Amino acid sequence: MPIAPSSTLGSIMSLEVHTLPPEATLQQAVREMSDEQISCVIVLAEGIPVGIVTESNIVCAFHARTPSDTPVGTIMSQPLISAPVDLDLVSARRLTEEKKIRHLVVLDETGAIAGIVSDTDFRMYLGSSAFRHVRTLAGIMDHEVPHLPPRRHSTRPSPR
Repeated sequence: MPIAPSSTLGSIMSLEVHTLPPEATLQQAVREMSDEQISCVIVLAEGIPVGIVTESNIVCAFHARTPSDTPVGTIMSQPLISAPVDLDLVSARRLTEEKKIRHLVVLDETGAIAGIVSDTDFRMYLGSSAFRHVRTLAGIMDHEVPHLPPRRHSTRPSPR
């Protein structure tokens, strides 16, 4: 199902963005993500977004037995990929696929963080579009389903 070309990142982004400084610990990132039930935190250095810590970064850190007091600045993904709030969804989705990322930081016209879009946001938008389409189809479908008479049982033995 195609994405409506007039839709922009601003129409699907999550407005609440959680941030941590680069010196915050891995344990703090895990606790923040767990408590808030989010899949990433943005790392801000002096108010400037410099990276992102995702569930994948956490899993890799645990797999490598990284100490829990390790600063998130050492495990974050960088550079941080961002896009303007008015970017259309087709271009935004293409960007996430090209960069092989699951989170896109959305910036306003001043360059400040306006929100974040994840794979889940794209899927939810597409899913709701699909359901709107299904409701439309339901209105034009023939609701009278033909019925077949019951099958008569044969007295012949079944083939083996």
